[in-house]
Amino acid sequence: MVTFVSNGLGTIYDTEEKDTLAKVAYRIYRNPATEQRGEEWWGSFAIKFPVAELDEYTLEMEDGRKGACSLQMRKVQQITETLIFYHYDLTGIGVLK
Repeated sequence: MVTFVSNGLGTIYDTEEKDTLAKVAYRIYRNPATEQRGEEWWGSFAIKFPVAELDEYTLEMEDGRKGACSLQMRKVQQITETLIFYHYDLTGIGVLK
């Protein structure tokens, strides 16, 4: 059973460098852990610049929960000549705590 967890404003960090990359508006979903598998969580966000998809990042949610995640670009949306949004899907790595 998929559960909507949260949407809000959070922060994406580079896990290795511990540098803040961006403040993001996110939407997160999760499947609770069962006897057969661990917790799964995923979501999406948009930012105004591209990021490397192969690195591991940390999402800190508005309520203080954190989790490691990987990113995959979904689409590029050009609003005006100078305003571009990069939409990413994120996949949680481990538990969201």
